[in-house]
Amino acid sequence: MAGVTRMSFGKFLTMYGLGTIPYALIITYVGSISSLESPKPVILAAIGISLTLWIAWYVLGCHARKQK
Repeated sequence: MAGVTRMSFGKFLTMYGLGTIPYALIITYVGSISSLESPKPVILAAIGISLTLWIAWYVLGCHARKQK
């Protein structure tokens, strides 16, 4: 998609980093504090991240519909 829309490589890397690095840091940290005996942090993080992303997608969709 980035190539088809002629997005610059620098902008692509910036947006890719903004979308990937925070997620990777959160998952890495939560994975480091959990264990097989106590998987609760990972389960809560997975639920929290999933809910956050679904809510953000919904809000973005509502905003796009209002603009039309």
